[in-house]
Amino acid sequence: MDIKQSSQVGWNKRVAEALAQAGHDVTVILVQTMEDAEKDVQFSKDVKVHALNASSGITRSDMEDFQKKAVFGDLALWNLEARKHMDLFMGMLFDGCKLTLQNKEFMQWLTDQKFDLAFVHMYHTCPIGLVHASKIPSWIWLNSGQLMDNVANAIGVPTPPSYVPPLMMESSDEMDFVQRTKSFIGHTLYNLIWPWIVVNKETQIFREHWDPEFPDIMDLIKKCPLVSMNFYRTFEIRRTLWAV
Repeated sequence: MDIKQSSQVGWNKRVAEALAQAGHDVTVILVQTMEDAEKDVQFSKDVKVHALNASSGITRSDMEDFQKKAVFGDLALWNLEARKHMDLFMGMLFDGCKLTLQNKEFMQWLTDQKFDLAFVHMYHTCPIGLVHASKIPSWIWLNSGQLMDNVANAIGVPTPPSYVPPLMMESSDEMDFVQRTKSFIGHTLYNLIWPWIVVNKETQIFREHWDPEFPDIMDLIKKCPLVSMNFYRTFEIRRTLWAV
């Protein structure tokens, strides 16, 4: 789990501690990809914590200006400044993935632990590759909110754009013609762009730094045994019955 977002670490803390209280042997791997990331989330003594420094030198100050404008302003995704900071954010994840694979001591430790099950966060797909590389037999894909669009599409959950708007679209499931058109375009573009800017790049990282014959991570994703979400089903966008 990447530690640069305390809210996401907090979600993993809840899952880990619930499992530990139920009697399971739980280890949380906290990957530091930001040089001065806050470490204000503390785990109970029942949970083992393994820290891994995979920082390429990016600091919080490098990201703060963008976050202020994105949260409190009206910064469009196609804005050049937004693209610059998005590239910085994703580059931090990619560099962290590369540094993790280059850390042979950690990779050997991960394999030697012989974990029965891994919980993989939704941020990016490097952890899915790590599950395969370390021969962990099964895994669960953690979503810290409702079902993410890329996750739904990758595992085959039907997402009809006429009734399920993209996650970031300002719309309910009741849309007029124009909104449905925007929804269709949004889903189409996202399902094309996400594999291109995330999955393909991280697959290439594994092939360059781990195994030239490493499988396409998208193929690993499609075999995901279980997806876990943090939401009330009542508030989830309605989908076709055979998706349940």
